[in-house]
Amino acid sequence: MTIEDIKQLISTDETITLELKKSTGEIKDGMRTICAFLNTQGGWLIFGIAPTSLKIVGQNVTDNTRQEIARELSKIEPYFETKVEYIPIPEKKDTFVIAINVDTNIYTEAPYIYDGRPYYKVESTTKIMPQLIYEDRLRKRDSTKFSWEEQTNTDITIQNLDTEAIMDLVRNGIRGGRIPENMIYKPTEDILNKMKLLKDGLVKNACAVLFCKDNNGFPQLLLRMARFEGTDKRIFIDNRCAEGNIFKLLTEGLEFLFKHLNISGKTDGNLYREEKLNVPYEALREALLNAFAHREYRYASGSVSIGIFDDRVEIRNAGSLPQGLTLQKLQEPHDSHSPNPLIAHSLYFGKLLETWGRGIQLMNDVCEQNGTPKPEFSDNGTEFCVIFRYGTNTLGKVSNSHYGGIENTDNKQINIPNNTNGGINGGINGGIELSERQLIIIKLLQNNPQITIAGISDMLLAKRRTIERDFKYLQDNKIVTRQGGSRFGYWEIIQPH
Repeated sequence: MTIEDIKQLISTDETITLELKKSTGEIKDGMRTICAFLNTQGGWLIFGIAPTSLKIVGQNVTDNTRQEIARELSKIEPYFETKVEYIPIPEKKDTFVIAINVDTNIYTEAPYIYDGRPYYKVESTTKIMPQLIYEDRLRKRDSTKFSWEEQTNTDITIQNLDTEAIMDLVRNGIRGGRIPENMIYKPTEDILNKMKLLKDGLVKNACAVLFCKDNNGFPQLLLRMARFEGTDKRIFIDNRCAEGNIFKLLTEGLEFLFKHLNISGKTDGNLYREEKLNVPYEALREALLNAFAHREYRYASGSVSIGIFDDRVEIRNAGSLPQGLTLQKLQEPHDSHSPNPLIAHSLYFGKLLETWGRGIQLMNDVCEQNGTPKPEFSDNGTEFCVIFRYGTNTLGKVSNSHYGGIENTDNKQINIPNNTNGGINGGINGGIELSERQLIIIKLLQNNPQITIAGISDMLLAKRRTIERDFKYLQDNKIVTRQGGSRFGYWEIIQPH
């Protein structure tokens, strides 16, 4: 670097990437600036320039000067190496300008601290970095050591976990070829250790999120659900909250979606029946799974939410895209960058979640096959949102009834009336009461009479034994019946009186 380069560099006033000091008498202020450059977007620190007049004054440089600069640079942590340039001023003997450059493309260990404190740049000003920002960057730098999901919780033991949910995940993983078959015979503690969800016998936060029996003091284990009238949030048709582990919340969320989205169909000229949900089930399921897998859990506030409108479904979660991943890149092939790798890997091993960044492509593909618009994504820095619009090619409209009626273009309809208090148990066949899940099962049978009990269990993320009990209840009360054998048969819905 020459003095002409310095003149070009200081041709404008100080900026977020340029700091001028008259001499190394301001060495400590200068090192705070270097720290701030490392934590922001880099820049130049130059000694020997009058900041107000931009006049090149220079200074004498001795061995003590060089040692002092080296000593103060060593107080910046983590350790980094940088070149200190001493540029002679031609018209002033033994007088130099001292320049130090910070390139954040090279130094990537942020956050840095100087003399025990972190600094960052706000425009041309160097300020102490707020604690929340510092902690956030610290976690991003060393996600394994500082991540919320890796921390252990002494208030929760293995006895507080839902062992049936653990074994269901293992069975799913075995069926999907992602978990070895012998895992089904292992003790619960061995399974959790294998999945790295325990540390020295203590339950990690990730394990609690996945398998706790209730919310166990985690207010962030919350799902908010609402069906709105029209296309804004002024009037509720249905509004509720659910608490619990991921699997409970997923089940509650999917049941709410099935309850309020129509399954409609039509018969073409060849007598083949075409049935569709307003938004493809697979896309909704993937979006909801991603919301729970990738949401920001370390803050107690915030939640995952489902909003159903007349023209769209919105699924929101607290958090934002990882650093370097933009909304545009999200639509391109990309690696998976979950802020909760333990939770995401557990869902992947249970064959519930896609990996390698394939979830977005899956949602796009099934929406295209269904004739509905591809999902839209937004990120405001604190909340990530997936929007599914129904479009003009979907069959039917979302019902405004409390249940979302099972309507079809061939005018067949199952009428399950509301009771007077708006509950889920309407009168049917002379007073028979149905649970919300049983109402959803009827919708699924209407959509696909050949669907299996195992298929419904997978779709609703419910235990197979639970679905078998529901079918027995529906059959005993002559609401559905089975025609044909188990292999080639189908379910028939008996119309209510």
